[in-house]
Amino acid sequence: MAPERVIDAPGLCGDFYCAPLAWSSSGVLAVALADGVHCEALSERTGTVNVLPDDEVANSVAWSGDYLVIGTRSGTVCALDQAGPVSAAWLEEHTDAVVAIACVDHGSWRQVATASADRTVCMIDTRMNVSYSKLTGSPGMAGGLAWSADGATLVIGGSRGEILGWESRRAGATHLVGRHSCPVKALALCPWSPNLVASGSGGGDGRISFWDACGDGTPARSPIDTGRQVTSLVWSPPGAGELLSAHGNCDAGARCAAISVWKCPGRASCEGSPLQFDLPIPGTAIVTQAVAGPDGTRVAAISATDGVIRVWPVWAVGHDRPPSRTGTPLDALANRMCNQFSLR
Repeated sequence: MAPERVIDAPGLCGDFYCAPLAWSSSGVLAVALADGVHCEALSERTGTVNVLPDDEVANSVAWSGDYLVIGTRSGTVCALDQAGPVSAAWLEEHTDAVVAIACVDHGSWRQVATASADRTVCMIDTRMNVSYSKLTGSPGMAGGLAWSADGATLVIGGSRGEILGWESRRAGATHLVGRHSCPVKALALCPWSPNLVASGSGGGDGRISFWDACGDGTPARSPIDTGRQVTSLVWSPPGAGELLSAHGNCDAGARCAAISVWKCPGRASCEGSPLQFDLPIPGTAIVTQAVAGPDGTRVAAISATDGVIRVWPVWAVGHDRPPSRTGTPLDALANRMCNQFSLR
């Protein structure tokens, strides 16, 4: 399977601890580059969000409905809206780089979580543009964030391998969801089994593990050993029942695929190898982040080694998949470029 689009992204951050790519529900790709945040949407022109002061560099981005949330390397956070001229409200919530952002939409308001290299995690209410809860005193930096569908639990992956569940309605209440032996950046909650969390760990561990978001740290399913640093996880649409993993550095002697698709992830058992197929990327590729498109059938991935974004029709109807161990069929959609944003 070849990528259906390849987008040049000069100035792309290749750091493990950043999240510079986001894909909105309306089909807009946002990517944080050295000179600003660039946006793309199908059949429209490219635009740049020039809201950063001269001494600021965007490190992470995320969409919350029509809001684009930007976290910088200095620790400030801003939220922008797609309507009207560009303006921004800045929140100085952290003292170091914002390494991860996660959002959940409640219709009339949006809940945003940000994690920083200063070892704090903030929950922000966009109605008030203020953080209403802050988690401090973590033994390690939070590298990944994921909300439960109802916004009740924020799952946090730590630099020391721990995965915590933070209950948003009980300030400071956390519990252990699971644990790896290396830093955890990749987290994804299963769309057809809401409390099932997939987590991926750094090199030296290289496993994809499965947990109950409300559990006690006991694995929910058997893990998948990838032999490579796991940087992102993306669940398929429910009908496909698969999980895509993106990878960074490779363990000695291991398979060095940059992107892999796995069958029956999170099930109690699976006949044969869980590997469906790998997506080929030229050279010795390192993928630092992968995100799903609006309907979940396409995936955009950042390759830090050659500075490009590739869009793959992984689960899109009408696209041939590589030969797989099971030959499962799948389903379709993606989008392309946008211009202006402003605070509502």
